[in-house]
Amino acid sequence: MTENRSDAQSGQSAGATLAWILGAAAVHLCLATIVFFYFYLYVPHQKEVFADFGVALPDAVFVVIRISDLLVSYWHLVLPALILAIPGFDALIMTVTRSRAGRLGLIAVPAILSIGLLLSCHMILKMPMDQLVEQLQ
Repeated sequence: MTENRSDAQSGQSAGATLAWILGAAAVHLCLATIVFFYFYLYVPHQKEVFADFGVALPDAVFVVIRISDLLVSYWHLVLPALILAIPGFDALIMTVTRSRAGRLGLIAVPAILSIGLLLSCHMILKMPMDQLVEQLQ
């Protein structure tokens, strides 16, 4: 009787862990997709706008543009790597982390970092645009 309970509990535990892994992987893949397309579509558009105006750009803008150029050039390597690495990383962490707080942290920390990265890059790209608008007024 005790063996049946432990088997049932381990089955539920494995099912719950799998659910956490799939949930975390889905969240992280969505965030990675948003970040990827930001660098793949938006940054090259901004690069063209900056080139049309011919203004001197801060070094931080060049860093963001260079990252975007690398993603555009090597998207066929980056995208599959993200698709394979994120669920694997989540599975590894979920099997080690047993507490609910640790699992929530696994989802929250990358989400916060992704949002911070997007906001930082957007602000970096916005600075020269604000300067252009001021000069045109």
